[in-house]
Amino acid sequence: LLLLITLVWLPGGNAQDSNRILRAAIDQEPTSLNPYLTVQQAAYNFIDLYLLRPWLVNDEITYSPILVDALPTEVDGAIGVNDEGQSVVSFTLSERAVWSDGTPMSAADFIFPFEVANDGLSNFSNTTFNSIANVEEGMSAQEVVVTFAAFNPDWQDAGFYPLPEHVLREPYDAAVANGTGLDTLDWNLAPTVANGPF
Repeated sequence: LLLLITLVWLPGGNAQDSNRILRAAIDQEPTSLNPYLTVQQAAYNFIDLYLLRPWLVNDEITYSPILVDALPTEVDGAIGVNDEGQSVVSFTLSERAVWSDGTPMSAADFIFPFEVANDGLSNFSNTTFNSIANVEEGMSAQEVVVTFAAFNPDWQDAGFYPLPEHVLREPYDAAVANGTGLDTLDWNLAPTVANGPF
């Protein structure tokens, strides 16, 4: 499968453009720009431009902190196993982790997609949360604590995509009140805030 992506940078731009606009084109229409509502690779080519996870992995399987100052480790107690034998991973968001509207990111942005995944209404197609039992706030609003359903040696699975709870909470609650879920919101194809480079 040959996937053609064309990125066009227009430094001069035209009357309505600025030097800070990146235009991307692809030969397949993304089904959604919400990472939890699609498994389509074409969609992720765009999702990864505007939405970042706490850490990224390169081709050599080396992890780099993105929204955190340091990766969780067993040494600092951020990776462990509770009395029930479940893996628990915690990480603290960096001060530089902000949404494009200036709102600081918090644990709520990770709790929210977990909550939605379990609402029975939102039709998540991504299986991220199948192995996760709980997501909660730690000792501060910036600390995220992920508890897996069982022992999980892949601590990096705790670094899933956040969603902007401060933007999505109100329309999501309204959708639920009408018996529908997050998948019915316009935001899924027209995100209004981001935490990535574009």
